[in-house]
Amino acid sequence: MNDWKTIARQLMAHDFVIADVKYGSLKITPKGRTLLRGEATFCFRPDVLQKKKAGAAFRKPATRIADDIPDGTKELFHALIGVRARPSAA
Repeated sequence: MNDWKTIARQLMAHDFVIADVKYGSLKITPKGRTLLRGEATFCFRPDVLQKKKAGAAFRKPATRIADDIPDGTKELFHALIGVRARPSAA
């Protein structure tokens, strides 16, 4: 399913199709019509980005991170957490 997004993005980058925001669709351009008639070529290039594994965005809770901090800096670490938890004054 994600391959369709890749294909659409590449076709748009090569100006074979354009986004029609009025109808939420893609429109074939004159250059795209030459592709349909076989007068132009298009080479699909698969995405090279790795898909994230499930749970890749998992973050350690601050309490577990604090276990890894040397004793002399734990107080400073917890003070920083308190500062970051406050709403900004902007």
